[in-house]
Amino acid sequence: GPGERVLLHTHLVVREDVQQLYGFHDLPSRDLFRTLIKVNGVGPKLALTILSGMDGDQFVRCVRDGNVVALVSLPGVGKKTAERLVIEMSDRLKDWDLGEGGVAAAGAQAVQDYLAEAEAALIALGYKPTEASKAISAVSAEADTTEGVIRLALRNMVKA
Repeated sequence: GPGERVLLHTHLVVREDVQQLYGFHDLPSRDLFRTLIKVNGVGPKLALTILSGMDGDQFVRCVRDGNVVALVSLPGVGKKTAERLVIEMSDRLKDWDLGEGGVAAAGAQAVQDYLAEAEAALIALGYKPTEASKAISAVSAEADTTEGVIRLALRNMVKA
């Protein structure tokens, strides 16, 4: 209602020509969005369209059941895109818990995903895997994005 505080979870997309900020009412929705945009051929606009057309539970069920017909019924999703979603997302969504909490249990998997991404980034920067792992473990509770974890880990590694 008017005057009430609102907490939004955001995802920033930065390209050469535009910066776009997407807002979500809960972390699982944002995490599902981030998982969707990793699929080849699915950008932020299509991911948002998919999540606007069905809730997270419905989408996860469609992917798990291989229900291409339901995915094709969404605007902007053709047969090939729907098949690609089912193929690429089935492994990524296998640990997502459906039920009363919705896709809330997916948050743990998303945390593991962004921590793994952060560790891979540090390794790509030239750090040894053991150094990267220790640095990520030390700051994992302090940030909730890949970028935040990398930033804190690098800051701590420079201080040491």
